[in-house]
Amino acid sequence: MQLLASGSLAVGVCMRLTSTSQEGYTVLAIDGALTLDDVPELQRHLGVALAQAHDSVVCDLTHLGTADPQAVTIFTRNAFLTDGPGPLIYLAGARGAVSEVLERMGLARFVGLADSVSDAALLARHRAPRLCAVQAFDQGPVAPRHARRFVGQVLLQWDLSAVADDVALAASELATNAVTHAQTALLVRLERTADRVFLSVKDQHDDPVLVWWDGQGGWRGGEPSEGGQGLRIVRALAAASGAYAHPAGGAVVWASFAVPGPRPGHPLLPGRAVRARMTVMTGRVGPDGRARWAVHLELVWRPEEPEVVSVALRPQPHHPALPVGEWRLPLPVLTDGLQHWVDLAGWQAWPDRGGEQLVLDMPTARVRTVRLPAWRIRGFLDAIGSTP
Repeated sequence: MQLLASGSLAVGVCMRLTSTSQEGYTVLAIDGALTLDDVPELQRHLGVALAQAHDSVVCDLTHLGTADPQAVTIFTRNAFLTDGPGPLIYLAGARGAVSEVLERMGLARFVGLADSVSDAALLARHRAPRLCAVQAFDQGPVAPRHARRFVGQVLLQWDLSAVADDVALAASELATNAVTHAQTALLVRLERTADRVFLSVKDQHDDPVLVWWDGQGGWRGGEPSEGGQGLRIVRALAAASGAYAHPAGGAVVWASFAVPGPRPGHPLLPGRAVRARMTVMTGRVGPDGRARWAVHLELVWRPEEPEVVSVALRPQPHHPALPVGEWRLPLPVLTDGLQHWVDLAGWQAWPDRGGEQLVLDMPTARVRTVRLPAWRIRGFLDAIGSTP
């Protein structure tokens, strides 16, 4: 490693890191190629950035040419272990092979993805308000009891006594199964949004085949054991639940619970406009790897009109042949359109590609149909406290 300038450093001959501070967040530019050999140094600098008093870290991948699939799991590992509300890591500007690696490794489930640093900054400023608590527990027979006590105490602090017993019982059952089947230390995480509580238990088992919940809500194995009965209890208590193998190792089992809405003035209720911006059309890519033109769609929700979303199309640069305009969209078009076909007030919407996209048919002759990433729409709805 050779120090190049203030905030810049070179790692080996493959990767270059440049760190800059913006208002409320840090931008960590990663150029060149990301290999497994670079992971320890990148881990150190990510840890430093996350430990500082910033709302989020935006990793600028615009000039990253290649990335090892296992190396990119460093972002998921840091995102999962960060003791802060919401996703604190955003990956911006990934293109070509790097974008394909991020998609193949499923990073959108763990970190925010954005087309550019400016889009990531917008996401960071308007991410869903949420409360978060994380606690690690050593492997052993007392871990379930301690996990249950931890969850109960946190929910009482969050004024959620109405669901504290159910969530604490679910935490005990998940911790019991993790201790029994994975036999490793555990990480219990609680997050609260305006209308939900999320509970997850992560173990450290190296073999993802041993995930003891098959992700479809079924028990993997033969006749149900005592642990299988515990999972039935969790599914009966929770509004939704599931499991997946974490890219950084281990298994994560989660459950979500509906909770009473917060009282007026509660910090989880948005008190200002919430925005989301995404690219819906692009022109030919030039030698610099950037599109010659693009059309961006912006969604804006304002608390004074809670049932309406402003939709704007903005070309960059402006050109008479490119669409431009602003419309009022009924909020149910987004919330219901993520689940089934909707036709309302001249708008049509429906899910596509297995729920990965929301197709939006607009009331304009210039551009009828746009395809939007479903995870971005869910994040936008989560930020305004409207769950599909």
